[in-house]
Amino acid sequence: MKTILTISLITLMVFFTKGQDKHLFLLSGQSNMGNLDPSTSFKPIIRAAFPDDEVFFVKWAKGGNSIRNWIDKDENGELKTHRHFITLNKLAKEELTKNKVDKKELTTVTFLWMQGEADHDTTKVKSVNSTANYKIYLEALIAALEKEYAPVSFNVVIGRLNDARLKPGTDEWRVKNWSAIRKIQEEVASKHKSGAWIDTDDMNDEMALKRGANGKVAVDEQGNKLYEYQPGLIGYDVHGSDLGYKKMGIRFATEAIALISGQRPVIDEAAFVIRCKDGLDNYKGKYITPLIDPTYQTNNPEGSCSSKPVMLSDIFPATN
Repeated sequence: MKTILTISLITLMVFFTKGQDKHLFLLSGQSNMGNLDPSTSFKPIIRAAFPDDEVFFVKWAKGGNSIRNWIDKDENGELKTHRHFITLNKLAKEELTKNKVDKKELTTVTFLWMQGEADHDTTKVKSVNSTANYKIYLEALIAALEKEYAPVSFNVVIGRLNDARLKPGTDEWRVKNWSAIRKIQEEVASKHKSGAWIDTDDMNDEMALKRGANGKVAVDEQGNKLYEYQPGLIGYDVHGSDLGYKKMGIRFATEAIALISGQRPVIDEAAFVIRCKDGLDNYKGKYITPLIDPTYQTNNPEGSCSSKPVMLSDIFPATN
């Protein structure tokens, strides 16, 4: 995690008026990335940071999937790109083609990765079989993407696994493997020439299973479990809460902007009001109710999101 920089208005004006660059953001991973709705926090913050540039977003995520679905060994034991990598790039090509942009015209490509949960259980056939292999696969995946978009400037932001398998009483082998992958994610991001990682340990807090008077877990008409907001609750769920995914989007955006611009946004996560969905992303998260910031809803009972665009001054207070 990089130190917050003091940003001058003059520097900001020089950077943000230099012309129309083109930035591609590739979001991929398993269920926690799948649950993230980019349009509620990530995308509006990115758009605010680069108001005069063209920004393109592509997301491809699949729950419960090992990194081997993005890159895997062939019959000769060599690592080759696999189906999810291919799909991600296919979607990126379609997005750029739709906007009449060649990938060589891009100014930057930023890869945002939230995965690893499936690979901590090395007893499963579809895992990487050893946590040591996870580092090899992750570095190879990043290298393959860099090669795909070379010579475009390439950034990587990794979401480190949350604390789900660090819960007191968890099997020792799970704690060991989970911790190993967390450490690998930090190392790979930190050693990359333009990399960063985000902390997700608090993204699974403050949401608990809703229970009826009989103590049983409440469900909706489709049989999906329902959750309720409990301020201050420390959770150990593998998945995040709706508030947690808001934080994830903010943190991914913060690191991406810092890597691209060299200047770090200052965003108050608690005060940030989620933006209403722009219709370009489908939210298929764990929680059936719409993405809601309970603190905002309390003060604004008529709505749970804001249609007001995020402004440059919202993320760079020096512009006020």
